[in-house]
Amino acid sequence: MVFVAVLLFVSVFVLQKESFGEDAQQDSSNDAKKALVKIAETDKKFTKELKSTESAAEVEKQLDAAIDEILNPENKLSQEQQKSAIKDLIAKAKNKKDELEQTFKFKFGMGILYTNYTGKRVVNSATEKNGVVSIDEGDNQNVGLMFETHNFIRRVPFCKNVFFGPFLGIKPDEGELIDAAMLGFMVGFKYKQYNDERSNQTFNIGVGYVVDPKEKVLANGYVEGRPLPAGATNVDTKLVTKTGWGMMVSYGF
Repeated sequence: MVFVAVLLFVSVFVLQKESFGEDAQQDSSNDAKKALVKIAETDKKFTKELKSTESAAEVEKQLDAAIDEILNPENKLSQEQQKSAIKDLIAKAKNKKDELEQTFKFKFGMGILYTNYTGKRVVNSATEKNGVVSIDEGDNQNVGLMFETHNFIRRVPFCKNVFFGPFLGIKPDEGELIDAAMLGFMVGFKYKQYNDERSNQTFNIGVGYVVDPKEKVLANGYVEGRPLPAGATNVDTKLVTKTGWGMMVSYGF
C-alpha cells in the first residue's frame, strides 16, 4: 500500500510539473507575440506620422514619442528587441530629415516667361508716316527665356509629389544679363519616374510681379496714330520702368 501511495504521489507531481512548464512556455510565447505586435504597431504609426511631417523638429518629437513607447516596461520587450526597433526608427527619422533638407531648400530652374506690362505700349521701333506717329514694333505682351531660383516651403496637402513656395526669376536679353526681374509664387510637380524622394527635378508653374527698368515708350506729346507734335520731324521715345504681371513654366534641377 505504501508503495502504491508513493507511486501515485510521484505521478501527480510529475504531471503538475509538466503542466506548469507548458503553461510557462505558453505565457512566454504569448509575450513574444505581443512584443512583436507592439513593435509593428509603433513602427506603422511612426511611419504614417512621418509622411505628413514638414519640419525636422517635428521629426525629432515624433521619434522621441516612438522610442518612449518601445521602452515602456509594460510592453515586455527584450533588450535585443528594443535595440533593433529603436535602430529602425532612427534610420527612418534620418531619411525623413535628409528628404526635408533636400526638398525645402533653394533650387534652380530654367523656363519660359510670359509678361503683360501695364501702361503705355512698349516701343521697339517707331517712325513717322505722312506726319503720323506709327509704332512699327513693340508690345506690352511678350515671351522670353527665364532663369529662376525657388524654395519650396510646404507640400500641398494630400499630394505627395506637389510642393509650393516663392521664386525669383530673371529674364536675360541681348547684351544684358538682366532685362527684367520677377518675384512670385509657384507650384512644383516632382516627376514620378524619379523614385528618390530627394530629387530636385520638378515641373513648375508660377505667377508673379514683373519689373523691367529699361523699356522704351513714346515720349511725352507723342501718341500712336496721331500727328507729330508741332515742330517735330521724327518720333521720340524715352526709357521708363515698366511693371506688370507674368506667368512662367520652368524645369527645376
